Amino acid sequence: MKEFFFDNKKNNLFDFIRYCWQSQKQEHFKKNICEELNLTPVVLEGIIQEIEELCEEYSGISIISNQQTINLSFKSSFLINKVYVMLFKETIGYKFLSAIFEEKFLSLEQFADENFVSARTIQRQMKSLSQLMKRYELNLSLKKKELILGEEYRIRHFFLAIFWHAYEERDDFYIKYQHNYELFKPLVRNRVLNLTPGELKKLFLLLRITQWRLKHGHTIHHLPLSITEVRHPFYTRQYFKENLVDKYFRKSALLNEEEINYLYYMFTVLPVYNYECIDKVNHIDNFFNADYQILTSSLLENFYKLTKIQLTQREEKFLSLNTVYQSSYYLSFGSKDRVASFTDAQYFLFEEKRRAHIHELADLLADSIPLDDTKWQRVLKSEAFRFSIFQMLVWVLGNHEHLIRVAFLTKYGKIHGDILANRLKHLSPRPVMIVDFRDEPDVVITDYYANEPELNNTQAVFIGWSVKPSEVEWLRTIDTIDRVREDRWEISNDML
Repeated sequence: MKEFFFDNKKNNLFDFIRYCWQSQKQEHFKKNICEELNLTPVVLEGIIQEIEELCEEYSGISIISNQQTINLSFKSSFLINKVYVMLFKETIGYKFLSAIFEEKFLSLEQFADENFVSARTIQRQMKSLSQLMKRYELNLSLKKKELILGEEYRIRHFFLAIFWHAYEERDDFYIKYQHNYELFKPLVRNRVLNLTPGELKKLFLLLRITQWRLKHGHTIHHLPLSITEVRHPFYTRQYFKENLVDKYFRKSALLNEEEINYLYYMFTVLPVYNYECIDKVNHIDNFFNADYQILTSSLLENFYKLTKIQLTQREEKFLSLNTVYQSSYYLSFGSKDRVASFTDAQYFLFEEKRRAHIHELADLLADSIPLDDTKWQRVLKSEAFRFSIFQMLVWVLGNHEHLIRVAFLTKYGKIHGDILANRLKHLSPRPVMIVDFRDEPDVVITDYYANEPELNNTQAVFIGWSVKPSEVEWLRTIDTIDRVREDRWEISNDML
C-alpha cells in the first residue's frame, strides 16, 4: 500500500527509524548508517531534522545528534505502526482521498494552496493513486462531478481499505464518534461471536462510511451474485436487519434492500472464524454452491496427500468456512486483473525458512483446485488468496508441530538441571519435550564436555552454555532448537 503514497523522503525516514528500532542499539555512527541504508550525509541530516519534528508529536521516540553519532531512544511503549500511520496520514495522497471522501475537494488549485504544494506535485500523486484505484475497478477523474468513478459498493470497499490501513487506536475518527461506537458494540457483541476489538472497530468504520456516503446521495443499486448468495453462519439476513441495521440506523429510509444486503455480506465475510466460533456452527455448507464445494473438498483432500496429516473435524471446518468466505471476498472485490487484499498483514509479510515451505504448500494447494473459470483463475492465482491460505495453514499446522526432544547434561546436580529444563519449556514459544540423554534427543544442552558412550553415534545437535545461562545464551538456545525443528520440517516434507 505505501508504495502508492510514500515518496523517497518518507520511505527513507521510515526505513531509518525501523532500522534503528530493530537493531536494539541506541548509538549509531552516521557513516555506518549511510552505508547500511544507502543514504548520503545530506539526506541523513534531513532525516534527523524530520525525526526531531516527529518527537514533538510522538513521545515514544527521542533523538540526540552529534557530529559523528546519532542516539535514538525508544520507550517500551513505542509502536512502529504508530510512526507508520503518522507518516501515512501526512502524505498528499491520503489528504487528497480524505478531501474527496469528506466532500471538501473543490479544485486542484484550492487543494494545492491548502496543503502548500504545487499543482504538479498533486498531479504526480494522482497518477500513483489512479494505479491503486484500478486495482479496485475504480477510476479517478477531476473532469467529472463524481471524482471517483465506479460502482458504489466498490467505492465503499476502497475507502474502508484506505481508512483501515491508516487506523490507530487513538484515531480522531473514533474519538469523534465515541458515543455512536458505544451504542454499536452491544448490538454486535450479542449477535456475532468472538469478534476481536479490531474487527469491531473495522465494522464500525464500515457503518460510518455507509452513513456518510448515504448522507451525500451515494446509494448502492446493484450487487454481484458473489455478495447476495452468501449467508452468515449464525443469523439470517432478516435477523441482522431487525437487530442491528434497524436499531443502529433507526429505520432510515435511505437504506434500500441492496444497502442491507451489502452490510449483511460485509458483517459475514470480514471477521475470521476461529475454533471457538467454529465449534458452535452446525452446518457450515448451508449456502455453499457447487464451486465452493469443489474448492473446499479439493483443499482438504490435497492437504492430506501432500502432508499426510489427518486434520480434526474442527480444523477442517476452520479451513473450509474461512476459505469460502475469503474466496467470496476475492470474487467480489478488486479488478479484472488483480484481487484485493483481505488483510493488511499481507503488506508486512516476513520470511523465515519454515514459512517458506508453508508458502510452497499454499501454492501447491491453490494450483490443484480444479476451478477453470476465468473468475476463479483470477482468484486462485492471486497473491492475496495464497496469502490467506498460507495464514490458515500456519495456524492449523501449529497444532501439528514437530516435538523437539531436548536432553540436559549438567555436572551441578539434578535439581539444577530440572530448573533449567522447566525454564526452557516456559520460554520456548513452540513445543519441546525434555528427555533423558539416552532416549534419542534431537538437542543436547550441556555445561561440560559430554563424553557419554550413548551420545557417540547420535544425530543430536549439541549446545554448550554456562552454569547460569545469560539472556543471550537463552535466546541462542531457543533459536538453535527452532532451526533443528525447521530441519525436521524440511526432511518430513521433502515431497514439497
